[in-house]
Amino acid sequence: MRVFVPMAVATLACALAVGANAAAQQTVNQSATNARNNVSGVNLDEEAAKMLQFQQAYQACAQMIQTSNTVFQTLISSIQHG
Repeated sequence: MRVFVPMAVATLACALAVGANAAAQQTVNQSATNARNNVSGVNLDEEAAKMLQFQQAYQACAQMIQTSNTVFQTLISSIQHG
């Protein structure tokens, strides 16, 4: 029993130290990530939203060009056959 108690205490102390070390590493990691994001000045969520907005605008323009082409082809065809 005399050997068991010190081993249990040592194991508990080691487990607590590991938990504290993991928490400290997580804090350092988060700080580094925040610092990198602040330096880069890029917000990925904002950039993704802008990309979707530009994609929708591009698709709308492509649809407008396609519709204009159809209208002009119809007009040219009616002039040639009319």
